[in-house]
Amino acid sequence: MREIIRVGVFAALSGCGVIAGSGGGNAPFQGVDNYKARVKAVGALEQTALSGCKAAQWTGKGGFFEVTADAGGKIAARQIAWDGDPALAKCFLDAAVKQSLPPLAGPPVSELWGVAPPNATMPTAGKAPETEMVGINGRLQEQGVVACAQRYLPPEMPVDIEVTFLVFGTRAYVVNVANSNSKDGDYDTCVQQYVGGQEFPPAPADSYYPVRLRFHVGRSGKSESI
Repeated sequence: MREIIRVGVFAALSGCGVIAGSGGGNAPFQGVDNYKARVKAVGALEQTALSGCKAAQWTGKGGFFEVTADAGGKIAARQIAWDGDPALAKCFLDAAVKQSLPPLAGPPVSELWGVAPPNATMPTAGKAPETEMVGINGRLQEQGVVACAQRYLPPEMPVDIEVTFLVFGTRAYVVNVANSNSKDGDYDTCVQQYVGGQEFPPAPADSYYPVRLRFHVGRSGKSESI
């Protein structure tokens, strides 16, 4: 029986966790194709990383982990939700950070790993509260995204950026820059970190929901399409 169940959250969405500090010459967004390949590569590490963690007896439902690859290929991981033996969760975390990927300049890239007992079914994603998210999108732009632009971009430079993430409880996990035409890695990382530090409408109990937000700064209608 398989003990590891993959959760294909980003097959369509594609998705912060441990993020390098901004303000120090971070490389620009790696491009959509490279980004999607990086998400897939982080997800592909799961079976290899967790194959050595065997539970003598499952005592719970399992859970979710956020796994992040930085620009140098170093892997970081954190527990999102776990119901079961703490020693098994620690084994999963320890196994994850022993993995690595080739370097890829650009913002860190995260993926969701889901682990469950044999024959169990992982929770499926819920639906984001669309009406509330419209207001949240505007608030985040006014309160944080504009500040990132003022810090890192030339005045009135038109830029679009898309950020994706998953909400567990009220917090954002697996926060990724899914697209950007800023050509400024410090701006991209600033927005990624800012969004990752916010709270959002609560997800359903024992579940989560995906979100994609798009922000525009600078002159209206003058940026390259993303």
